[in-house]
Parts: sequence; structure tokens; C-alpha cells
Amino acid sequence: MPQDPIDRLRALAPRLDDSLEQPQLNEARALVAQIEQPLSREDIDTLLELLPAEGDTAHGLNWDILHLIEAAPLWPVWELLSDIDHRWVEVFIARIRNGDCAPRG
Repeated sequence: MPQDPIDRLRALAPRLDDSLEQPQLNEARALVAQIEQPLSREDIDTLLELLPAEGDTAHGLNWDILHLIEAAPLWPVWELLSDIDHRWVEVFIARIRNGDCAPRG
């Protein structure tokens, strides 16, 4: 089960993008700030689902989510990075490659 702030973030919007109104954006930022490490695999999966395939940044909020995911001890979770048509997946893969990290096995 994902952390409560992650569940509340998912309830706020199915995808976090620039269409969020200012009150929603403020609430989303507050929820992201409440997310604690270590993230579980389910937390990571849920956060990835909130990132829009088009790569929209949600006024910078999605970069905060990217940094949370990258800081997770379980990261990278290779099976979650199979959607090659997803802009955020492309960003994660590029950053992993830049860090000279390769899949295990």
C-alpha cells in the first residue's frame, strides 16, 4: 500500500501536469513534501503513474517526484522502465545511463 501522501496525491489528480489549478498545485507540492524515504516498490510505481507520458513538468513538481524516485534505495526498478513511449521513462533511462548504471542480470 502506498504511503498516505502518495495516495492523497493520486486522489488529487490522475496525472500531474500543467493543467493543475494553483490550489491543486499548492496541495500537490505539500503532499510531495510529506513523502518519506525509503520508498517501496509500490510507492515508486504509483509515483511513476502520476507522471504524464508527454513529459509535462506540472510547473516543476514532477522534477521533485523524479528526485524522490531516484533517491529510493530500490531505484532503479528496471521492469517499471519498459514504456519507451513515455517521456519521463526516457528521462529516467538517460539519467541512469549518465550515472553509468546498467540492469542487473
